[in-house]
Amino acid sequence: MPLDFTCPHCGQRTMVGDQYAGQTGPCARCGQMVTIPAAAGGGPAAAYPAPPQRSKAGLIIGIIVGILVLCGGGIGVVGWLGYRAFDEAQQRAESQRDLHQVAIGLHNHFDVYSSLPSPASYDASGKPLLSWRVHLLPYLDQSNLYDQFHLDEPWDSPHNKQLISEIPSVYRMHGDTAAEGKTRILAAAGKDTMFEAPQGGFPRSPQSGITFGQVTDGLSNTVMLLEVPAEQAVIWTKPDDWQVSPQQLDTLANDLAQGKTVRVVMGDASTHTISANTQRDMLRRLFDRRDGEAIDPDWQR
Repeated sequence: MPLDFTCPHCGQRTMVGDQYAGQTGPCARCGQMVTIPAAAGGGPAAAYPAPPQRSKAGLIIGIIVGILVLCGGGIGVVGWLGYRAFDEAQQRAESQRDLHQVAIGLHNHFDVYSSLPSPASYDASGKPLLSWRVHLLPYLDQSNLYDQFHLDEPWDSPHNKQLISEIPSVYRMHGDTAAEGKTRILAAAGKDTMFEAPQGGFPRSPQSGITFGQVTDGLSNTVMLLEVPAEQAVIWTKPDDWQVSPQQLDTLANDLAQGKTVRVVMGDASTHTISANTQRDMLRRLFDRRDGEAIDPDWQR
């Protein structure tokens, strides 16, 4: 029958099976070594056959398991949640670093050509060939990869398709669930954006994009890049970006209202997360490089 045992060190009172009488192990509360006293009368009642003797190691393991079940389980859950939060924070920091590195590459491109890259390179008919992400490679220490592309061919030509799997790590977000060869780093493209497509005069140099002087609202007030969800990722070599349109802005505003987050890179290479309470009209102002309208300082968090 169970024994009523009180730890002499911490005063913890515990009901212990009589088969543990005379054995020694750590207290479940304080960890001090204790010995379970024999039952009154020198042993367990005769009605109960004597169980086989267990080793002290087995007792210790049993006590440890009991502690984990009774209280350590909660500690384990808290510890796991803490690790998960730390891991997610680290991934966010690394992803932010990659976004910033791409933005710095764009600024280095500007230092050489006095412009951002065009959204794509184009053939004589104006057909897009390769994304700006390909033409930025020399400014991301990826000149060897850049030299492997056939620049006069589209992204899905037999040769260029072979290079999709060579996506640089800077274009892959840490912990990314997007398909291999795809990136979540997209340019904010479209009319009056920092990646507005050139008009006429093809073929056009892939280096002849928007100049900073054309961003009259100010670089710190204009979105240049954004990080899209994994399901919206695109093949990194394909001329495919986040097209700023009334429909896209409506969708983005709804996503924010539902608690989703969107990280963006401004023209000055600073990274921010758009606040959940940012209204649709404010989003329009953030993507338009020259509307001349004021920006609410609370748009970011």
